[in-house]
This record gives sequence, structure tokens and C-alpha cells, in this order.
Amino acid sequence: MRVAWTIVGLGAVAVVTLLLAPNGTVAGSSLDGAEGVPSAPTSIPLLEASRRAELLGADAPPTTTAPAPALAPPTVATTAPAGPVLVPQPRSAPPLSAPELFEALYVGPMGRRGLDEVVVEAATGPPPPVPEGVAPLTGVAAAPELLARPAVVVKIDNSPRARPQAGLIEADLVYEELVEGGTSRFAAVLHSTDAAVGPVRSFRSTDIGLVTSLERPLLSWSGANAVFAELLRRQPVVDRGTSQAPYWRDRSRRAPHDLMTDTPSLRGDITGAGPPPHFVYRSPDDPVAGVEQERVDVRIGNQTISWRWNGVQWERWLGSSPHPSTVGPVLTTDNVVLQRVAYLPSGLVDGAGSVVPEAELLGTGTATILTAGRVQEATWTRPTLRSVTTFTDVEGEHVALTPGRTWVVLVDA
Repeated sequence: MRVAWTIVGLGAVAVVTLLLAPNGTVAGSSLDGAEGVPSAPTSIPLLEASRRAELLGADAPPTTTAPAPALAPPTVATTAPAGPVLVPQPRSAPPLSAPELFEALYVGPMGRRGLDEVVVEAATGPPPPVPEGVAPLTGVAAAPELLARPAVVVKIDNSPRARPQAGLIEADLVYEELVEGGTSRFAAVLHSTDAAVGPVRSFRSTDIGLVTSLERPLLSWSGANAVFAELLRRQPVVDRGTSQAPYWRDRSRRAPHDLMTDTPSLRGDITGAGPPPHFVYRSPDDPVAGVEQERVDVRIGNQTISWRWNGVQWERWLGSSPHPSTVGPVLTTDNVVLQRVAYLPSGLVDGAGSVVPEAELLGTGTATILTAGRVQEATWTRPTLRSVTTFTDVEGEHVALTPGRTWVVLVDA
């Protein structure tokens, strides 16, 4: 039986044809109340698992994941795909390859630029190298063996059912990005630390701008549709998705918010270079610029986040409730960067018809930086995909952060 699948983009439609088992059937789509996306067809078990991940864009991994630790045994994935998906259509059509689908549907700017293509003139030089034995993403001393390895980037869920997340409070650097439907997700960058991480979710085109400045990092992701998977294959990353590394299901969580792994499993025996410094850090005796402020509220998508200074670090609150982590009652960080960016259409929509946005991370714009209980306005500039984003003050100097962990929230400008 031949079944055609269609990806709907902005003004473009492409069709992919699958071969099912002789008696396979395809059920109609229904909305998943958790994230408002189509549920998987009931005949999906008839499809090869890798083909399912490629064509359906399901966040669920193949059902043949590696064995899990004793406390978290693997379970069979029975969840619906989330994010941009292929919608079943009752007709046949010639198959299109992933590159053809990419060319037909993808309209975002990030994936069509060369790594060294200059978009804007640099405002200043990149952050200087850190001293030996200091982590480039935190400015804090760390064991040399931890620094002589590539960074790991993990896509982490941010739906209410995904909380508390693992790995966010341990990450050297966390990015928060807007995705379809007004929700957000995280990209946690772990370099000088190791931790359990998850729930792991899918790749988006915004992630291009997050990984290309990290010197070929390892990327943990749970899946993507054919267009985004093709986009990922073109990036300077080491694929550590569900077909490349051990993952397991946390039975205390509800699918699809239960896919977990850890950085030692993701790293395996892979070697490589560490990331370059992304920020400039102040010494303990340096004055801190900006205005004293104990709370900063920021809107990203349909959610308002509060960053509250507790005298030592910034706490992340969701309305009147602290955002919990698996190791404490509230997520904390030493620095927060509210980077204002333009979100543009990627060319794809999700099953509910919501446009999948892509953050424009090249060029220049404004930012607000929270550090040491103070708030300072800044300008961000990034000339190329390979270069690091710089944050400068009114005098054109790098804004100095407190040594430690940093969150970058990509706020819609």
C-alpha cells in the first residue's frame, strides 16, 4: 500500500510517499492536548523506526534504544510526534528526497548562510582566551581533563509536564528559544560538567545559530521532520541523537516528556576541541556596572518569566512559582542575558497550523544583562555563524559577567 505524506509550509507543499506493509492502514490525525500537534498514525509500528523519525518528525526515539541504568529501564515509545510533522493525505505522489524537501519548504535565513559569510561588521574583537585550567563558557576553574573535550548541546523540553528538568542547573550555558505555539525550549550546553539531562526533545532551525559557534559540539536531540533533519546534517556538529547514543524512558514521567540520557553516555569515547570563550568575565575586585534591581520580568511567547536576585544568584520563576530542577527547588544562574532577536518563519507549520519560528541570530540588536544584582543595557553583534556573539556597552567595550553559569533568553524583538 502506498500512502502520501504532505508537509505544509508557507506557500509551499511537498509530498513524500511511504511504503507500508501490505495490509497497513493510516488513521486520521488528532490533536495531542499537551502540545496541540497531530498524534501518530495507528499504523506507525509498520514503519521502519528510522524512517518514522525522519518522515514524521516525532520527538519519540526509535523503540530500540540502548539499555538504561537499572533505576530507569527503557520502555517502548508509544507517544505521538511533536513539533512540525508530515500530515497524512489520501493520495499518491512521486517521492521527494530530503534535500528536495528542504529546497521546496525551508525559507529561514540561518540554514542558507555559509559559516563564514559576513552579515554585519564586528563591533569588537571576540572574547580573549581564558587562562589554562579555566572553563571557557563560565570563567571558573575546572579540571583540565574536563576542558579538553567538546561541548555537549542537549535540546530540553519546557512544557509543564517536563518539569523538573535535569541538566539545566548543571549546564555551563543555557539558551531559551521560542518555538511554535508560543512555547519555548532549551538548549543546554555542558562542557566543564557532567549530568543527567532531559527530557530531550527535537531539533529546530534556530539551533543552527546555537551550535555553530561551539567548535563542532555533540548534539543530543530526539528527532526532527525531514526538512529539519536535512538542515541538521549540514551543520558542524556530531550527531548524538537517539540512533547514535543510549537513551531511556523515565517511568515517573508521562510520554513524550520522559526521554532521558546523560552526558557520559552522550560523550562515549568521542574526542574533539573545546568551545571558544563566549563572554568576558570580571575579576572579584572589578566594579559592576548597571542599576541595582532585584527582579526582572520578561515575556517569551505566551509565558512571563521572572528573574529574581537572591543576593547570590538569579532565580528563575514562572509567575508566582519557582521553576524547579531535579537537584533543587528552583533553577538558578549567575548571569542572565536577555537578547532581543527577530523571529522569522522557517517555512514550516506544526499540526495545529502554527508557524514554526526561526530566530535571526546574525546581525546586531539590543540586550539586557543581569549580573551581580544589577541590570545593564548592551548591544549584541554577531558577524558570522562561526563567530561568537559579543555584548558591548555604550563605550563599545565587552560587558563583563560574573564568573559562573549564564542563561541567554532569545526574546522576540
